Amino acid sequence: GLDAACNCKDQVGTDGYTMWGGYYGQGYYPSKVNSYCPAQNKENQVKVPIFRMLGSDYLYQYDFGYNVNNKGDSGCMGVISLEPAYTSNINGGGGVKEWIDWYIDNNFSGKCLSFGYAQAGQENDFHWKQIKPGMVHQCEKIKEMVDAGKLEVETLGETGRWYKETYETTPASTLVADTDWRNSGKRTWWYCCKNYRVNFYAENGKFWIRDFYIFDENYRERYIDDVCVKDYLEYDTLPVMDGIRFCGNGKRAGIYLKAKADGTDKGLDFYDIKYSEEGTSAVLDLKYSPVGDMKIIASEDGIKITAEDKDFVIEPIYADFTGKYVTAKKANDRRAELTAQGFEYGIDIVCGTLTDDLCVNSENKTIEVKLN
Repeated sequence: GLDAACNCKDQVGTDGYTMWGGYYGQGYYPSKVNSYCPAQNKENQVKVPIFRMLGSDYLYQYDFGYNVNNKGDSGCMGVISLEPAYTSNINGGGGVKEWIDWYIDNNFSGKCLSFGYAQAGQENDFHWKQIKPGMVHQCEKIKEMVDAGKLEVETLGETGRWYKETYETTPASTLVADTDWRNSGKRTWWYCCKNYRVNFYAENGKFWIRDFYIFDENYRERYIDDVCVKDYLEYDTLPVMDGIRFCGNGKRAGIYLKAKADGTDKGLDFYDIKYSEEGTSAVLDLKYSPVGDMKIIASEDGIKITAEDKDFVIEPIYADFTGKYVTAKKANDRRAELTAQGFEYGIDIVCGTLTDDLCVNSENKTIEVKLN
């Protein structure tokens, strides 16, 4: 039987492929009706894990080339990945020694909840002269990590068999970049599980939620009932926040934590952030924010945010044209209902209150959301 499969990294428009909102790294068991979306239940999953290809830079690749003056078409995304053909000393990639060392060290640091993973190598239509420096250094770096007992090199089939023996359903995982190869102070933390993905992000002493997509095994991919008749294709899941495609009107899209809502895209001030793990949950401790120390716990069933000193609010910032991707409305003080591609889904607020403009005010210095 088939032991494993793989698909492209998350990308918008690259080579005519838009594959966006998926399980960002590692691997997952896909829904029977959407190969890009993890299933929530064993009976609705294909028991062949799909792994993400190409070693995407999870700090810079996600919103590479974002434009706050976007008019509704984010265009074709550039590439920053482990592929050795990418040799820009400015952007980084698998042909740049400093980037390779940073990527592999972070990716296999042990901060992963379940397992760290990357696919190395290059499509064979690139010339050896172009890919040789990066490919050689990658192999040397990987061997160094293997010799130190920090990683194992396997074929795709071997990894797939191990995955099936280890996990009955898609496990939670994280991608953590506590350092920045450019030394600019940017940091990011991805949490993915069978129910959703979320990306926490920090730069210039500011923190916000850059991305939030929901996975629903009943959301059917476009081509399961029809054929693709265009010269490009689209695979996706269900957006709550999209930090690149929702940018516009001069603002950087995101979900912003604030002392009070003000309509701006200014992130939350902080002094430091510590990452830790509790079972299948990822934990971020933010020090010295305007509302005191904060704790964020991302778990398989939702996200909980608490502040030590004061109540706070989370405010979504997005462009006017975001309705082409998703519409959202307040159902009541405890529930937001969303629709994307005609599919309805929602978020329940078990602690906190939803406002008419879709902000969430904390309750007893806590906001907790569950997915439904």
